Amino acid sequence: MPGMTLSNVNAYSINPYTCYTFVKAGNFAFFVISGLKYRIAHAQGIENIFNQFSVTVIPAVAYSVSDKVTLASHLGDGLYYNHTWMKDVARSNEFGFNLFHGISFGAYYFF
Repeated sequence: MPGMTLSNVNAYSINPYTCYTFVKAGNFAFFVISGLKYRIAHAQGIENIFNQFSVTVIPAVAYSVSDKVTLASHLGDGLYYNHTWMKDVARSNEFGFNLFHGISFGAYYFF
């Protein structure tokens, strides 16, 4: 929008997720990360300029280094559905499977 800068836009997102392990083989575990996401953005003087609801299922793998430390990784966005709408603008739906949108690495420490 003309004249809009990042200083007068507020954006919020909530993204709860769960992990479910479906195969364990030695120190390796294969699991899925499933999540829901809701995003909304407001601009000064305009209400609800952007809304998005998403559902994702992402395949992942983990390697247990010890009883306390596990390394995990996943590729891309996995299987996803996005429903986007803006005030006074048509809604859009996007469904896809993307394994090539980057790779994520992480580590878990169990207390």
